[in-house]
Amino acid sequence: MRKILLSFLILFALHLNGMSVFAEDARVFRTLAMNLPVGDPQDAVYQEYKTAYNFVLDQRWAEAITRLEAYIKKYPNNQYTDDASFWLCYSREKRGDNTDEVYQTYEKFVEKFSRSQYVNDARSNMLRLADQLAKAGNPKYKAQIEVMRSEDDEDLRLEAIYALSQHDDDPATTKLLIDLLQTEKNANLRRKIVYVLGNVESPEAVAALEKLALTDPDPAVQKNAVHALSNQDEGASVKTLMKIVESSTNPEVKKAALYSIGNAEESASLDFLLRIAKTSTEQELGKAATYAIGNYGSTAAVRALAEILSSSAPREVRKAALYALGNTGESEAVTALEKTALDPGDSELQTAAVYAIGNLSDEIALKSLQNIFTKSTDTRVRKATAYAIGNTGEKAAIAYLGKAATQEQDVEVAKALIQAMGNVGDDEEAVKALVAVVNTNPNEELKKTALYALSNTSQTAAREALLAVVRGNGSAELKKTAIYALGNLDDEAAVPVLLEIAQKDPNLQVRKAAVAALSQIDSPKAQEAIKKIIRGEKQ
Repeated sequence: MRKILLSFLILFALHLNGMSVFAEDARVFRTLAMNLPVGDPQDAVYQEYKTAYNFVLDQRWAEAITRLEAYIKKYPNNQYTDDASFWLCYSREKRGDNTDEVYQTYEKFVEKFSRSQYVNDARSNMLRLADQLAKAGNPKYKAQIEVMRSEDDEDLRLEAIYALSQHDDDPATTKLLIDLLQTEKNANLRRKIVYVLGNVESPEAVAALEKLALTDPDPAVQKNAVHALSNQDEGASVKTLMKIVESSTNPEVKKAALYSIGNAEESASLDFLLRIAKTSTEQELGKAATYAIGNYGSTAAVRALAEILSSSAPREVRKAALYALGNTGESEAVTALEKTALDPGDSELQTAAVYAIGNLSDEIALKSLQNIFTKSTDTRVRKATAYAIGNTGEKAAIAYLGKAATQEQDVEVAKALIQAMGNVGDDEEAVKALVAVVNTNPNEELKKTALYALSNTSQTAAREALLAVVRGNGSAELKKTAIYALGNLDDEAAVPVLLEIAQKDPNLQVRKAAVAALSQIDSPKAQEAIKKIIRGEKQ
């Protein structure tokens, strides 16, 4: 009631001022009165918007434009920005700005604020302005009018279709939707009708969707029909989806059908997917069927994926089976994956199998990885296994990596073991194992690898180990590595030592490394140390 009264008072005030109010103005001013956002009186941002808005109410267009422009510039993403933007367009129109330019400002508003409550008002104003411009001899706006009216008609028809779909158990409704799909020329509208038909469970709907998936000229309509079929009775829809896989000429539609079949989880559909994965001459189709099997997450799916692994399917399809096995979460998948990891000849497939086991992250997976590391003779596979062991995060994994690092003869593999320990992060046992490498391993490359790995943790023991190397009598290269690692720690406690090194170490490269490390420490103390170096001050 208050909104109606406010509308009346505004119109009455305009009448008293001797202003002629046309029907369009009356509609807009009703919008003005009824759509003023309600804000907190204490909210300064809201009050700024309200002040600008009041100039629109008073029809003081120049002041309104100035205030609204300033508001939008100051608050480009505020909750009232779309309101301000619409009234800016409207004020420019009422001030008498160039009609073509005003039309374009409305157009930009609709594009930018497509969800605004003012979009319909803006479109109505655009239609009116386009009509004026067309009558003034601008032909492009005649075409624009047809486009906007067509879009409005489409929205209205779609709204009616959605309303009708509330009665989806009515055979007459189903027939009307099917007839519309056969006669409608607008592909965008057909795509949306398909979704409505997908909610109608009937043999007629299934048959119509199958026909669309196979013959509609628009690929998006075909895919939508496939997705809609998955909402139908499972038995009927799976059979239809299988027919689409066998008959469609569109690879994307066939893949969509395979994924929909995978979501049905019927034994018959699993057999179908397995056959496609093993025998399809289209590699992408075989991969899609394999991933669809992986969605089952069952013992039967694990067996099917293992069968694909041991088949003559294309390499990429077998790799997809590895990843799918790793994502099943089933411990039974480990046996098939381990067999592939230890099967020589294709190190890429072997490493993919290793990482797939690592995704399972349980004790069975860890034991399998340890077994692979012990038995494999392929450096690439063993390195991948080291990383996978570290990624499990298990306490037993850290102990295994530490012990293996002390015994490993292959330097590249030993580096991977050390890096894997560093990837664990803030684990006390991992830090102890890395410090042991620094202190006892005779190989300098492995020491450097351990120093870098220590920079991944915030443990005090890590910092102390790095400082010990910096202060020690090791090689310049080892010192530089420890210094860079200290910088990566971003620990202010290292600043005094780094400053001392920067000022006193006899090796210029080591001193430069200390300055670089100080620059990595984000603290006033580190910045002051750098300034002391610049000023040439000594401790």
